[in-house]
Formats: sequence, C-alpha cells, structure tokens
Amino acid sequence: LVIDDSGSMDWNDPYFERLNVARTLIDKLPDNSKIGLVRFDGDYPKTEALTKTLTTDKEYAKSYLTRTYFYSPGGTDMYNGIQKAFPLYEATDETTLKMMVVLSDGETSDTYLHSDVVSTANSSNVKVYTVGLGSSTSYFNNYLKPLSSQTGGEFYLASNAGQLADIYKDINQKIDLEIHSDNDKIPDYYEDNMVSFNGKKIEMDKTKDDTDGDGLADNEEIEVVLVYNEDKT
Repeated sequence: LVIDDSGSMDWNDPYFERLNVARTLIDKLPDNSKIGLVRFDGDYPKTEALTKTLTTDKEYAKSYLTRTYFYSPGGTDMYNGIQKAFPLYEATDETTLKMMVVLSDGETSDTYLHSDVVSTANSSNVKVYTVGLGSSTSYFNNYLKPLSSQTGGEFYLASNAGQLADIYKDINQKIDLEIHSDNDKIPDYYEDNMVSFNGKKIEMDKTKDDTDGDGLADNEEIEVVLVYNEDKT
C-alpha cells in the first residue's frame, strides 16, 4: 500500500479515512498475504517504507496506519513513493500475485519517473491499482489512469474521502478474483460466493482442489464463465 501524506490531504481527507480503509483492506486479505506500507510526501527523506520488509502480521502492518506516521506535512512525490515500494517485493516467480495500491490526491512533482516506474512494475510482474482522491481530474487522467492500465491494474476515482470505503472493498474483491489458493483455477472469490440458480450457496473449500472428495477437481465439475454487459461490467 502506497499512501499519499501530502499537505493537501488536510482538506481532501481531514478525518484520515485513507487509514481506515487501508486497515479494512488488510483485515480482509487472504491469510498469509505479505503486506508492505509506504507513505509519501514531497520531502525526500520523509518518503519511506514504514514496513522495512513485507510482513504476514496484519496487526503489525496496521500499527503504522496511525496519525503518528501520517500527518499531512508537505508536497507530493508519488513516483518516488512507488519506487520505495518495489524493493519490498520478494518473490520473483510469476505464480505469486504481486499488487500495489497507490492512493494520491494531487499532482506529483516527479512525473518524469512515470516510464521508469511502469517498466519496473512490468518487469517485476507488479499490478498497480491507483486511486485518485479529489478533483485533479486532468492529472488523474494523464498519470494515475495510465499507470494502472499500463501495468495490468485498475484506476478508481474518489471525488471525496467518503467514497474510499467502497473502492477499497472492490479492490479486496479484485484480489480474491486473482487468487487461486488451491490451484484449481477457480478464483477464491467464486469459491466463497458461488450461488446456484435456486439461490442456494454452493459449498466450496478454497483450500482444497477437490471439495467433495469424489476424485474430480473442482474445475472439472464447475466452469466459471464471465458474461459482460455492454458497459463491460
């Protein structure tokens, strides 16, 4: 999680909703997920990885999401913050899902790093999900949106901090859609939420590739097919 702590957060997020939604996202991550936290503003020494390594300890990670560490002091160096996050990733194999959620509310002074950041993300197989908070629409369209689309992530717009909860809930679902804990090619999200035509929940175990123990893997009995509306939802 790469989180903006620039001075403009004083009015864009005066009640530190960005910390609340980050705590909730961490709580809902699958067990044994590895978590890292980076805060950024415009002062180079203060843009830092709060967790010096990735951690599976959710409570430890959340301990940094307080006003002791976030206090909206200065300008914005978003790309520098992202670069601080890359060294935290440990896995190099393509089977490990690596995501970064970047929240920013305004124009960063280091846009010249955009191409380098995209290149590093793609070579490291890191999907970048970006959240634009506030009204800097042109900046969001020119930088945050391309940053997500060019790295396989997704862009979200929150005109006010009150919309962050729903956005981070959606990001949690996206994570579940990407993860196959039992390697049966059925995303965890569907194993937790599969419902039959009669409204009855289909009981599936995302930790077992053969939930009912009949010798057939779950993906041999169930196929997930995505059907999109005209607006691609």
